[in-house]
Amino acid sequence: MSRPEGRRGYTLIETMVCVAVIGITCALAGGAASRVRLAGQAEVQRELAQLVLDYHAGCLSRGEAIDPDVDARLLAPLPDASLSSSPSGDVVTLSLRWRDPFGQTVSRSMASFAKGGGP
Repeated sequence: MSRPEGRRGYTLIETMVCVAVIGITCALAGGAASRVRLAGQAEVQRELAQLVLDYHAGCLSRGEAIDPDVDARLLAPLPDASLSSSPSGDVVTLSLRWRDPFGQTVSRSMASFAKGGGP
């Protein structure tokens, strides 16, 4: 069986161009996937920070002591986490600061009534 006249296949240059285009596309997609993964980790950290604040506020409002084991487990996934509280009468403002996956310092605050305070 003879081949028709004209092109018989791809040239080396055409193949190299195709491989380069596929490589560039994969590199761009990989970078975007990495940023999305970091954004997901940052969202999980924000949710954990809210849990820490809720736990501390609940203990304050019930007049209970904070369990150091529970506190350590909640704060473990938050790098460089520091929790501070500032009382003002019956209200205590809790502030939590940590470093997110992008390297930025993030903070969340919550106000809570201490036991015996509030309406």
